[in-house]
Amino acid sequence: MVSCISEDNYADEQPQQIAFSPVVSNIRSRSPHLVQRPPFGAYAWFGNSDQDLNTQIYMNNVQIREDAQGIWSPVDTYYWPSFGHLDFFCYSPYPEGKTSVRPKITTSPYLVYNKLEYPEIKVDGNTPDLLYSDKTIYQTRETARKGVPIVFNHALAKVVVTVTATMLDEGEGGNTSWELNLQEFTISNVNHSGSLTMHLANDKKKWKKPMPAVWTKTPDAKEMWNLLPSDASQRKITLETKVLKSAYVVPQILEDDMKLHMKYEIITHHHSGNVADNKWSHELNLDLNSISSQTGPIGAWEMNKVISYHILITPPSKKKPLIFRTEIEDWHSNSSVDEISPKE
Repeated sequence: MVSCISEDNYADEQPQQIAFSPVVSNIRSRSPHLVQRPPFGAYAWFGNSDQDLNTQIYMNNVQIREDAQGIWSPVDTYYWPSFGHLDFFCYSPYPEGKTSVRPKITTSPYLVYNKLEYPEIKVDGNTPDLLYSDKTIYQTRETARKGVPIVFNHALAKVVVTVTATMLDEGEGGNTSWELNLQEFTISNVNHSGSLTMHLANDKKKWKKPMPAVWTKTPDAKEMWNLLPSDASQRKITLETKVLKSAYVVPQILEDDMKLHMKYEIITHHHSGNVADNKWSHELNLDLNSISSQTGPIGAWEMNKVISYHILITPPSKKKPLIFRTEIEDWHSNSSVDEISPKE
């Protein structure tokens, strides 16, 4: 498919097809393309000068796929215009049906693609990683010979909860060992639905995030997370890190009613003398917004961030048996293979 721009200007040279070179922001290692990833959607607008804001649509929500050679291009062929420039916006994933989630672009008479909106979305275990790109502007066949550079950002936040035992016995020469069993683990009043509207920044490339970078919550759209494994055999806490939760979430301010509740059992085994084994339970109740990282209290789960709650349990201690190691970091990936994925 060709765009609405005339191809008569190609008389002097061979037309060149448009291709893309997408990456995800804040990754440790970039690659020229995303290997075997699902398709994404693209918009492009045509302009004829640096001051041209009244541009016309050139690619209208076109599906971009990767071929066997690792080249990302529209499913229907689009050619570069021989004059002027193209500005691009992309998002992922490309909708498979009418109910799929995708951003809606709106325009004003004076600015082109100046607003990016995600309508009200319920985020659950089936919600894909929602990605939106910075705008790539003033692109021509000369500037994009290696593909239009597209930088994606994560619209959601990601929360990871893990639990690990720091020790299960006294070591060499010791006579005591411990068994740890998770009994209860919930996080209450998590908002699961919201919407997002962003406007274009002055540089015409970035989208201005809210401050803080959270979505507008849907009223009364709250739920309780039950992180206790349904399989009883998976409730044993060991020296290996156990992931209780790893999920995309609506970026949100952590309100006072969001509570973390945890209860676990400690069984002490004595391997010498006539001391009987004993067991006791430890219970923890915390305001979620009272948990801090190295930089201070965590007041929000923000866009494009991974918030990790690592819980370390030391079984012999009854006074301070728990340590929280909490991290907030820019969302990144060690491998380009994992950068765009419809599901975890």
